[in-house]
Amino acid sequence: MSYTRPTRGAVRLDDVQFDVDALKQDLEMFPLEDFHKMNGYGDLWGHVQVIRPDGKGGEFRDPRLEKAGALQKIIDRFPARTLDLSIAKLGPGAKLPNHRDISGGVPMGVARFHVPVITDPKVEFFVSDNSVRMAPGETWNLDTTYVHRVENNTDDVWRLHVIIDVELNDAVRKMLPKEDWVDKLHKVHFSIVCFAKGFSLLLKDPRQLIDRLIRFFRLRVLGESQLTF
Repeated sequence: MSYTRPTRGAVRLDDVQFDVDALKQDLEMFPLEDFHKMNGYGDLWGHVQVIRPDGKGGEFRDPRLEKAGALQKIIDRFPARTLDLSIAKLGPGAKLPNHRDISGGVPMGVARFHVPVITDPKVEFFVSDNSVRMAPGETWNLDTTYVHRVENNTDDVWRLHVIIDVELNDAVRKMLPKEDWVDKLHKVHFSIVCFAKGFSLLLKDPRQLIDRLIRFFRLRVLGESQLTF
């Protein structure tokens, strides 16, 4: 497997490409009004979960997936259980600040892959303050336990990505760079960040801490991935 890693936390799978035109046709079945709004950004940031946990130990699959052959090819390309498949939108002018999401993190046993479908050179994605340029049809593994942010600096382009979370098994690990001492050091640092955040929430907002612990259990133990955490 050939790959390019412009920075820690971002890996392009050079040999994994998808048909952009076919994906665009599939995404036409999911109009913008179907997207769930996220984190107070109004209509500019949202997602549709095509595959997600059903809350009963199983999974929900959107009926439209049966007719979405290009999306199905993304699912079939990864030799692991699909935890989540989402279509994410980011509207013109939207900017998401630096943050971490443990739901897409290798330390959590999850591999998250982005397949850009519609984007623009003015859409900028940063991982650890390093620019990551993702072109339509490419496949990127993004470890969201690293600090990252995104800016849609266009006037009229809706950035659309397909995001798939899969179980990090041995077959998927072979698709990615071999873990080294820098990766292990990041895991230690990330654990410290989580502990500090948890202690802060214990003092300021215990209810939010309990909610995050429940979601952590559902992710790490039950394998119920979520787009953000």
